[in-house]
Amino acid sequence: MVQDWIRDQFGKEVYLSRTYEFMRLAGFSPQRPRPRHVGGNTAAQDDFKSKS
Repeated sequence: MVQDWIRDQFGKEVYLSRTYEFMRLAGFSPQRPRPRHVGGNTAAQDDFKSKS
């Protein structure tokens, strides 16, 4: 999406690596969800959570 925006706003094509560099300079970082364990026991996880 950022590459498309740069192309639309400035008429320039940029590589994906350069796009990530621009994003880091602007203060953004790549975000990924935490992995889930395949054999996780949801009942045990619910018991472990704090009751607030």
